[in-house]
Amino acid sequence: MTGLLMIIDSYRNHKEYEALNGKMKLAFDYIDQNDLSKLEIGRHDIDGDEVFLMMQNYHTKDLADGVWEAHKKYIDIHYMIEGCEKIGFANIDKLKVSQAYDEKDDYWLFSGEGDFITLDQDMFAIFYPQDVHMTSLNVQEAVPVKKAVIKVRVG
Repeated sequence: MTGLLMIIDSYRNHKEYEALNGKMKLAFDYIDQNDLSKLEIGRHDIDGDEVFLMMQNYHTKDLADGVWEAHKKYIDIHYMIEGCEKIGFANIDKLKVSQAYDEKDDYWLFSGEGDFITLDQDMFAIFYPQDVHMTSLNVQEAVPVKKAVIKVRVG
């Protein structure tokens, strides 16, 4: 899917997005069937390397410390469990590559400017490979965040 721009919505509307990718439903079913607030930090397999969840716990940071990144192999679903953060986004064509693609870890870094949204508790954002994103930013001040990032293999 090219040309899409990132998606942000309340989790109560997640069923509207399950058909976007054949594996998207697996990701949302996992959220529905598990108490993510009790998951340990780290990786949790849903369907091996096809769909997996990375549980994160951190404090948000200043914009100056943010990093623009994108992925080729995976769609990211960021689901906010506790806290809130500002997230930057831009189409990949609008930014300049600042670090070459890392095949092993599936990311490359960018420089430039984008737009920002706020991801509040019980909301999610979906980033496709053309959606460069900068996450974990302070909305007003540093706050603790517990967030699940579900990686859904493209294709």
